[in-house]
Amino acid sequence: MGKSILLVLIHRYWRRLMNRNFKKLWAGRLLSNFGDSIYSLTVSWYLIQATHEIFWVGVLNALIYLPTLFEFLVGHIVDRHKKKTLLIALEIGQAFGSLLLFLLLLLNIDFPLLLCISAFLCSLFGMNTYTTQDAFLPLLVAKEDMDKSQSYMIMAYQMSDYLFNGLIGFALKVIHPLFLIATSVASFIGSASIFNSIAIDEEIPKVDSESKIDWLEGFKLLKKYQMPLWLMLGETIANIMFSGLSIYIVQLAEEWNDPVFLGFFGVCTSIGVVIGSALITTKVWDPYSRSTKMILGSLFYGIFMFLSSLLTRNPIALLFMVGLASIFLGFNYTVHNPLILEFVPEQFLGRVLSAKSTIAVGIMPLASLAWGTLANYIPSHTFFVLFGLSYMLIALIYILVFPRLKSQIL
Repeated sequence: MGKSILLVLIHRYWRRLMNRNFKKLWAGRLLSNFGDSIYSLTVSWYLIQATHEIFWVGVLNALIYLPTLFEFLVGHIVDRHKKKTLLIALEIGQAFGSLLLFLLLLLNIDFPLLLCISAFLCSLFGMNTYTTQDAFLPLLVAKEDMDKSQSYMIMAYQMSDYLFNGLIGFALKVIHPLFLIATSVASFIGSASIFNSIAIDEEIPKVDSESKIDWLEGFKLLKKYQMPLWLMLGETIANIMFSGLSIYIVQLAEEWNDPVFLGFFGVCTSIGVVIGSALITTKVWDPYSRSTKMILGSLFYGIFMFLSSLLTRNPIALLFMVGLASIFLGFNYTVHNPLILEFVPEQFLGRVLSAKSTIAVGIMPLASLAWGTLANYIPSHTFFVLFGLSYMLIALIYILVFPRLKSQIL
């Protein structure tokens, strides 16, 4: 019954958002995320099976997130060039990184650091697709459709997990990683082709070619427009904990000797996020402001993840609780960027998003290395307690700060 209601909601708003270009952006994002899911899951499981050291999963995650430290440099590029062209180039770059992974596995080169570096190359291009796509989206849809379009983009982010992560978990038991990485290469090439078919007469933004580029402008804009600054603080706290979560689920999967758990953890998270994202677009939630939805999402996600600490010895119960919690995570994902657009003019969006991501996501390489060591000493149930408390802290910060920012809405 719940599934049919979700499908009706998705179908209803999909028909209302009859924008062919948006649908192509959505489909390309879905396919690209499929490629991301394949190479990250496959390499994580391959490393833990080959080395039996959780440290290498920490190194892998650190290198995957490392490019975000330089994302503030990308903001000016995004704001000064055609977004469609940039998206295509970034997908081709990810295909190249995946191809290097394929060659390493094909030649059977048993050197974990080389695998991690190749994954870094994939991420070097992949991390910047999000900022570019988010800056591209307002050019494809009307302002009043931003919440709905963002909801569908969140579904594209998550549906690769929803549809495929479970299958990848099963596939890792019976299919050689070489085949899976080859599929990842093909998915990035396919997404580049879809982005290329978007029909838009996009003009190159007008800038003063003689003016000196202020590479730190994005950080200055964060200070000027307070909402993205506080969202960045909450996101930074969250990402420190998500760095650990990605390590602990690999550790749990190894304890149970079951890569299927690794896949289905992503599946349950994605199902929850998709349901939460769809619920945000319903009339039930219309009376609530985006800031209120962000507070409620953070608070209840934290509560349910805290309760997950009681279930770390029962895989099925843990997966169910994580899926339930992720409904509220879907609230946050859906309203996050539209909330920023309430405070930041579109022409500054690329710089603001890239500067915010540089700090909020840039903390993850260091956090991943730290959790790769701490996971040997802090048990999983204690980690889930810390995870839940962290999100409750984020909700408290938003409760204290958001009311005084209302006067700054554009």
